[in-house]
Amino acid sequence: MIHAYRLVYPISQHAPPQLWEFEQPYIENLLLNARTFDRFVVQWYFEDWAAFDHDNTRIWNTYYRTKPLFDHLPHVAGVATRVPATDYRGAGHG
Repeated sequence: MIHAYRLVYPISQHAPPQLWEFEQPYIENLLLNARTFDRFVVQWYFEDWAAFDHDNTRIWNTYYRTKPLFDHLPHVAGVATRVPATDYRGAGHG
């Protein structure tokens, strides 16, 4: 059984959930943050490391992982998708 903790932001319903922490130095930081900024810490019990990792991975992939900005747009044939590497030093610059 793994005891995990995370910070909760009660003011904003739109704040993404925080990742779960299980190591003591990080738990102390969560408690300090909660006391300082009027937040609270919740505790959860995970059955094993796989369950802990699964939930943190789900939170990370849903809320924190960067998403490509233009993947939702259709690809247009014949349009360059990369800018060629060019030496931009013109006359008088070097």
